[in-house]
Amino acid sequence: MKKNIFFLLLCYLFIESTLAHAQGTIAVRELIQRVSRQSEIPVSLKLKPEKNSTYYQYEVQKGILRIQASDNVSLCRGFYDYIKDNHLGMYTWTGNSIAMPSKELPDLSVKKTISPFANHYYFNVCTYGYSMPYWDWERWEQEIDWMALHGINMPLALVGYEAIIARVWKKMGLTDEEINHYFVGPAHLPWMRMGNISGIDGPLNEDWHKKQIALQHQILDRMRSLDMKPICPGFPGFIPRAFKRIHPELEIVETQWGGAFSNWMISPQEPLFKKIGTAFIREWEKEFGKCDYYLVDSFNEMDIPFPEKGNPKRYEMAASYGKSVYESIRKANAGAVWVMQGWMFGYQRHIWDYKTLGALVSKVPDDKILLLDLAVDYNKHFWHSEVNWEYYKGFYNKQWVYSVIPNMGGKVGMTGILDFYANGHLEALSSPNKGNLIAHGLAPEGIENNEVLYELVTDAGWSNHKINT
Repeated sequence: MKKNIFFLLLCYLFIESTLAHAQGTIAVRELIQRVSRQSEIPVSLKLKPEKNSTYYQYEVQKGILRIQASDNVSLCRGFYDYIKDNHLGMYTWTGNSIAMPSKELPDLSVKKTISPFANHYYFNVCTYGYSMPYWDWERWEQEIDWMALHGINMPLALVGYEAIIARVWKKMGLTDEEINHYFVGPAHLPWMRMGNISGIDGPLNEDWHKKQIALQHQILDRMRSLDMKPICPGFPGFIPRAFKRIHPELEIVETQWGGAFSNWMISPQEPLFKKIGTAFIREWEKEFGKCDYYLVDSFNEMDIPFPEKGNPKRYEMAASYGKSVYESIRKANAGAVWVMQGWMFGYQRHIWDYKTLGALVSKVPDDKILLLDLAVDYNKHFWHSEVNWEYYKGFYNKQWVYSVIPNMGGKVGMTGILDFYANGHLEALSSPNKGNLIAHGLAPEGIENNEVLYELVTDAGWSNHKINT
């Protein structure tokens, strides 16, 4: 009797486990059906995490394509690798030529690929202006499919920032008119978010906000179903000048950009900075649920009023700034990671020398900040300067992302240096100053172009050996 009960219990646990596995891979199966345009596909999917390993493997047995991986994005990458390896098509912005054979799939032995990186990053703040401001869900679904097939699991997810920050500001006493006077039109949103411009081609009406909220729900739900780790927006310190009506004592600095545009910012040391930053994340998570990563770029291309280099007060101020930004996030979500773009690391070394950046991040726990080394290709082929992980000596053991920026201002850099995009990351992986390198990625300001390069860079992120171009 006991043996029968034990056997039934084992059967029950097996069925439960099988059902849970099937539920866990539903989003992957649906993606494969979409991109192959077939409802019935001879594919078996299995999630099997391995300690400290982002991987996939595939084989074909008795006509069934069997894919096993550490997570759902890696399952999608495994499927796409099978498709490309066997010349069954490609999935690009130009079109989708994936065509699964109508006859039985020929058997293949196991191919296993382990990524040298735990994560794969994608997007630039500016992509939301140059390429994406008017996307609907149909276009976003195609892009998320593209991401998953190319193995990307850490995308920027910035839709809806204005709707949430407007809620916060209204609760703090600003009027609709004051907020609308500050907001810009959809194509300009990245530059308002970065503190460059305000009040151009606005306002954004309530209908826009509602649609953006609904769209972001669809985006985040799909990303999470595929085990992606979206990086959501945080509050970077740029506010309407109208806050002076409520807080006459507030020190607001007017930013200047391009000789014709401006915005207003408050220092992270102002109590209002922390108040807005914490309130924003709470309001965001009330709407969209918990997020593990928040992008806060309070210093990008900004002239910070620090004392001169060598003055101890310079480094005290930088450390205090960094601590205040992190605390505004931590107070709302203690587990969240502050993500910061690193364009300034190479572009503004006259400000952000080794000691100054070190001070900025010194009071943030190593695992609670992620630095995006945004533009290694600019270091190498435009500025001809020392790469950032060497200059900053492994980024002080903070988490960081190796990234290239193959498009600037919607324009493709005409270098033709494919070998670098295929193999440049190997230099970082082998460096004594590799530090805590956790991700590989790309941060194009504009997309839907140069597809050869994007196939190559996303392949490179899964390779720890030299690719022969």
